[in-house]
Amino acid sequence: MASPQTSLIARGAAENFEKLEALFEAILTQADDNTYLQSLVCLGAETASGYASQMVKIAEDEEQEASQ
Repeated sequence: MASPQTSLIARGAAENFEKLEALFEAILTQADDNTYLQSLVCLGAETASGYASQMVKIAEDEEQEASQ
């Protein structure tokens, strides 16, 4: 059975991961090209983006299950 709290938590987590991704993107604008720092920042941004997408999917799945 779907829980409204699960969807709410997943939406909140997605928002936080999106903010984290934006922070990494801001840092990336200041990082020199072809550096270790740039690689780490890109990895962080990609990871945050992936988790944000997963949390949105979880929230949508929970909401769909709850509406059935």
